[in-house]
Amino acid sequence: MYSEALYANTDTARFIAIASLFEYLAYPEDYEQWRKVKKEIATHIARDKKHYHELSERFRELSHIEIDGAEAGIRTQLVHLGRDLVDLMPVQSDRKKLFDELHAYCIKVIDHLMSDPSRPWSEIVTFREKRRAELGVD
Repeated sequence: MYSEALYANTDTARFIAIASLFEYLAYPEDYEQWRKVKKEIATHIARDKKHYHELSERFRELSHIEIDGAEAGIRTQLVHLGRDLVDLMPVQSDRKKLFDELHAYCIKVIDHLMSDPSRPWSEIVTFREKRRAELGVD
């Protein structure tokens, strides 16, 4: 899935692949709403409670946010409304900055998960619960 995100033919396909990767990294055996996905991903990345909330807000901006009554979340616009990322972000350097940000998040989670690939998923769930408690969130 990460390779798909790296080598997608278009920036729209790349963003959708990354969003799907986040969903998988958060819940590899189930489908969950994006609001739950972002919580699991942020747990691996956050340095402290403030950073966790900043990440949560950033993921909300990327997924579903209304501005002046119109849907402005990139994920919702691409996945559900069929828009093209180039139309939403016409400046290539802005898209590069977005992908650099998203890839950094992916790598952080993947690195943590791969630090012990034989670890059962139940231990990841326990880690996430303890980490959120340490951060004082949830």
